[in-house]
Amino acid sequence: LSANPVCFGTNVNLLNTAITPGNSGPYTIFYTDNGGVEQSYTAGSSPSIFGDISKTIVVKRISDNTLSTTSGTACISQINIPLNLTVHALPEGKLLSGDEVCKGDSATLGFDLRGQAPLTISFQDETGSTYTSTYTSDGASSYTFPGTNSHTYTAISITDGNTPQCSNTATGVESVVVNLLPDATPNSITQDGCLPFMAAATITTNVPVVDCVWDMGNGDVLTDCANLSTMYTNYGSFTITGNLTSDKGCTNTVLLSDYFTVHQDPKADFYVGGDQPTVLNNDVQFRNATTGGDSYQWFIEHVTPDTLFTYEPRVLFPADSARTYLVCLRAESIFTCKNSICKPILVDGEEIIYIPNTFTPDGDGYNEVFLPVTTSLLETNYKMIIFNRWGEEVFVTEDKAEGWDGRYQGELVKSGTYVVIITGHNDYNGAKVQKISHLNLLR
Repeated sequence: LSANPVCFGTNVNLLNTAITPGNSGPYTIFYTDNGGVEQSYTAGSSPSIFGDISKTIVVKRISDNTLSTTSGTACISQINIPLNLTVHALPEGKLLSGDEVCKGDSATLGFDLRGQAPLTISFQDETGSTYTSTYTSDGASSYTFPGTNSHTYTAISITDGNTPQCSNTATGVESVVVNLLPDATPNSITQDGCLPFMAAATITTNVPVVDCVWDMGNGDVLTDCANLSTMYTNYGSFTITGNLTSDKGCTNTVLLSDYFTVHQDPKADFYVGGDQPTVLNNDVQFRNATTGGDSYQWFIEHVTPDTLFTYEPRVLFPADSARTYLVCLRAESIFTCKNSICKPILVDGEEIIYIPNTFTPDGDGYNEVFLPVTTSLLETNYKMIIFNRWGEEVFVTEDKAEGWDGRYQGELVKSGTYVVIITGHNDYNGAKVQKISHLNLLR
């Protein structure tokens, strides 16, 4: 046999010893497995025997490949060799019980172990961490360890003290519940403020709590487990101390060191540096006049980006029309106290109408269209008319974006001097505007 003894479920092989040749091979060997049906194999191969129980394999006979001259069959030697196979039963292990403790206390897992001692059981938690423990006797056993976190444990395997050692799959899934010590996290807290400072907080606990005692650091003692509110009338930092008891009976002291701080607010202020902003002088430098500030946030209406975080921003306002922009500055101290100020900033208007005096629609791709610059005029009520020297109207448009290509009724007009009349309304005060100019058309 290739192995003996073996553990239940192990396959062993029949191995050939030396065969004294009588005639020519191949040789066929016949055997029985624990008194079962006779089986055979060819010498040189190794048939597999399943180790389910301790049993006897009997090698019955061997035959060669030579035919007898009298019987016409192969020659056979009766040998009847018994081979006793010992099969050890597999050990059994079961995880029977878990535990429930407070964090930091000892937790215990309970096992039932069966088999030849010493017995070693392996188990793992849901993270894949594996643990082993060895016991000198079978029966009820326990494993004790520090309760740090809740885990679900699954029994993996058990190994006995036989030679060779036998292993088996262990069974059972149990949990160790480690109840957390109560802790508190403040939410929506007016944590830093200025006098008089009403400190308020909603308290979130990591576990349900049944009893709370809070010392607010200013003489107030509160017993509400969910909401804290107290008035501070002095500058300084205040430490909050809470003694908490969970619904599982676990206790803990929570210390929020220097949690509330009372400071003065900064005073936000700013002004425009330089001359009065206009649509032409629209590059504006703001000057910061804040006292007590550390960081700054500017909000500037209708400007991209509309939020700036510099100390003194330089802003390019739109040049398309005059208007008043709301500019706000929010200052924040190093203690997160805030103060804001908003001011209206007027960007005044200036009339901008530029009429070129010459254009050359000659097909060379340059200066082919006559188009005045009228950025200070409203889109509505705009009109441009072009007359020739005889007073004939050769072009008219009410679209500021439409220019003249030098054609009248589809035909190119002659080179010469033309009169341009532009009318409209100023975009910053609505006043009516008219401008007349001469245009030289050259070809």
